[in-house]
Amino acid sequence: MVQATTAASRRARRPLHGEYSYRNAKDKSTPDQKNLLLGFVIVLLVVSTLTTLTLLDSVPERRATAAQPSDMLALSDQDLSSHQLNKLRGQPPTDTSVSSRTQPQVTPGGGEVGHHNLRQPEAEPSRTPGYQKYSSEKKVEFTASAPPQRVAKDETKASEAAEKILSRGAPEKFLQRVINKEKASKTVRGGFPAEWLENFTEAELADSDAKSAKWAEEVREAMRHVWRNYKQHAWGRDEIAPLTGQPGRQWCDAAVMMIDSLSTLKIMGLEEEFDEATEWITNNLKFDRPRGLHSFFEITIRVLGGLLSAHSLSGRQIFLDKAEEAADHMMTGFTSYPGCPRAQIDLGTGRSSGNGWMSGFILAEVGTLQLEFRYLTEQTGDLKYAEAVDKCQESIFQAAGGQGLVPYELASDRPMFTGGVISLGAMGDSYFEYLLKVWLQSGKKEKKHEDLWVKAMTEIEKMIFKTDAGLTFIGELRGGMPNHRMEHLTCFVPGNLMLGARTLPRERVDPRWEKWARDITETCHQMYARSKTGLGPEVAEFRLHASKGEDMYYNLRDAHYILRPEAIESIFYMHYFTGDPKYRVWAHDMMAALNKHSKAPYGYSAVFDINEVPTRKKNEQESFFTAETLKYLYLTLAPRHVLNLDEYVLNTEAHPLKIAKQ
Repeated sequence: MVQATTAASRRARRPLHGEYSYRNAKDKSTPDQKNLLLGFVIVLLVVSTLTTLTLLDSVPERRATAAQPSDMLALSDQDLSSHQLNKLRGQPPTDTSVSSRTQPQVTPGGGEVGHHNLRQPEAEPSRTPGYQKYSSEKKVEFTASAPPQRVAKDETKASEAAEKILSRGAPEKFLQRVINKEKASKTVRGGFPAEWLENFTEAELADSDAKSAKWAEEVREAMRHVWRNYKQHAWGRDEIAPLTGQPGRQWCDAAVMMIDSLSTLKIMGLEEEFDEATEWITNNLKFDRPRGLHSFFEITIRVLGGLLSAHSLSGRQIFLDKAEEAADHMMTGFTSYPGCPRAQIDLGTGRSSGNGWMSGFILAEVGTLQLEFRYLTEQTGDLKYAEAVDKCQESIFQAAGGQGLVPYELASDRPMFTGGVISLGAMGDSYFEYLLKVWLQSGKKEKKHEDLWVKAMTEIEKMIFKTDAGLTFIGELRGGMPNHRMEHLTCFVPGNLMLGARTLPRERVDPRWEKWARDITETCHQMYARSKTGLGPEVAEFRLHASKGEDMYYNLRDAHYILRPEAIESIFYMHYFTGDPKYRVWAHDMMAALNKHSKAPYGYSAVFDINEVPTRKKNEQESFFTAETLKYLYLTLAPRHVLNLDEYVLNTEAHPLKIAKQ
């Protein structure tokens, strides 16, 4: 303890000159003066020792720099190399010639799928005015400075600092936190995550990688097929008709399919296609003329989300400029009370209107805006975007009154919900999804979002049912009464549950969440596997007490498939966190079914009946097919590092937005 006290005392006394004066003038000082000075020094030693002991409890929250080696007493868990960790554990030292944080990591599959690692954008945004994370709970001022860079540590000095920690005894909770964090993030044996190796051997995972490399290339080829035909026959239009090759619906005249495809092209490493889209957007995308009234929600998640994600992944300024231009036209749609946007907006003029068939607001539409508008505030420094959506969100929270699960109709004149339908499918779904994702985007700071998501996922128990034959599903509540049906849209829930279970603090995680996630994902897979085409229905109905094979069925009116992504979305999250090879097999089966029953001359088409072979195809291909379905298929089959979920959060259209560093 003497060593620690001395170091702390030197630091505390650095500004003082009493010792220097005492040593140089001792032959001129009286004994009383010497005793007085000595007593003063002893008091300083005692005070600084107590201060040092207090600081030890907060060690993980501080940072050390190479420029101040004595301050390495405040070393954080992220600043320790494997050499230092071994010292803390009492293990023999390892070779410290290369810092553990700079050693190359072997990645599963060797990266031979044609992907790009998205951890490093091509360039940093050129005019980002601020780096601080926006939070509605604590507004921050944006400055003109760049994000502070991590100061490189000198390995020798860092090791000496670790020795100092050992010499006075490291706090047990600090040591355990360092070891746990290293264990959670460590990549071992063949480059596979440690959490994957808890249940599968290296050989099993390597075999899965080998098969998936070929399967992932099949998904890339599907994307190329769609893109080639779109470029040739409908370039710059919102959609292409997959059966005839003509331009499809021109619903907001903003090259929606092109913008919605940008992040998928980038993730798949299709750089030539990405560049030609960038060129068209640079020269042709303008919001300077009337376009008619269209969904504010869809424009936000597809157009705004697509542009912002392209900026996040590539660093190209043009995407941020175009997103800001679009958002400025959308700002007139926000109401004074409750602050939520009207259902429809003219992207060219800013004219807005309600949807015409209900007086209030739809929960999923007004509760699915924060990721996009907050990211825009972070990147531009203009608080108006985040403040607008936060005002709307606060009205929703006020109406919720602390409840997690809420109906999907929000009154327009007072803070309350109307109607009695609670659904995690249409009109409710993405509100619950964004509670968790806004918390992640905020650097896990938005406590209210976290609390309401946890509450909703706990209350969801009353909506979860299991057939006698073993299928677990999420129903609806209508006036408090259960409805034993599950929409395809609801299949996003198990992936969202898994994401929360693996990112929330352990004490907040309900141990049932991962089991629910596995079981409901299995049911969503069965919605596909039990059909004659291998494609999934819009809605599945359930009989609780029927035998296996009879417990799930489809009504003819709900047997169509419109290329929806929610089932493969959850399969992606399940594979990302568990590494279970079966999820890749399921993804491959889905792609095979698409190629066999949905592929069309100019793209992929929706089908009228999933139990009819050969299929009758619709001349429709929604842009979410390239934005979400193909992206999630590819991410499931590609190496995990292609998209790091510690660095990105995906909006409800599967557009990755980088989580800004704190």
